[in-house]
Amino acid sequence: MMLFVQLAIIRIFPQLFLICLSVVVNTCAQDNAAWTREAQTVGVESFGMQRDGIPLLVLLHGVNGPSQFYTDQAKFFAEHGFRVILPHFFEAGRGTASTDQNYDAWISMIRAVTAREVRNVKPGSVQFLGFSLGASIALAIGSQGAGPGAVVEFYDSFPDRYYRDLVSMPPLLILHGERDTNVPVGNALQLYKLCGAAEFRCEMHIYSEEGHTFSPKNMRDADLRALHFLLTESDRRTGMK
Repeated sequence: MMLFVQLAIIRIFPQLFLICLSVVVNTCAQDNAAWTREAQTVGVESFGMQRDGIPLLVLLHGVNGPSQFYTDQAKFFAEHGFRVILPHFFEAGRGTASTDQNYDAWISMIRAVTAREVRNVKPGSVQFLGFSLGASIALAIGSQGAGPGAVVEFYDSFPDRYYRDLVSMPPLLILHGERDTNVPVGNALQLYKLCGAAEFRCEMHIYSEEGHTFSPKNMRDADLRALHFLLTESDRRTGMK
């Protein structure tokens, strides 16, 4: 574990100084934008600097909506080399229920704001990170082909509807708690097995003492694992060693 942290730190600091210009406050700029479709406006928060060569991370919140926790998560990844957007995707659907209609509306909105953000950047260079419900949406988008270049999913499962229509899956990191009673760990193990059978690239880490959501200590560890994974996949796509 100490070796992993040291490797992560070695990779983190060079990008930290490129992206975050203010070392004193240790935060990146945050902007609020909106996405409008058919007279409907929804919020999109963005973090970090927008310029060529900076990877884009789409962060998808859980069923509790875009709370301070997700803002803090967005700032963490923005401070370590990413342009991050946090779409308020619930505003594109009707309520928070995981219906087919809501999934269609949420995914349509997320795809639209992502396309607007990257403009001429290839879709494969974009990466997704989702928590709980947001993780299942990230998996759904990743399974349809021509999706993100990598996905990190925190403690959720692959929706049955998209499992049936699976086309592919980008490199995937699964982070789950063994004591999760909301989304049992068996879902993570099943997804990992599916990726193995289909020869998709997939990594998994199970936190034996955690339930649904993690303690601050393990959340920090999970963030570092996610960061290392995303940077590695970003380097792989840009041809860096």
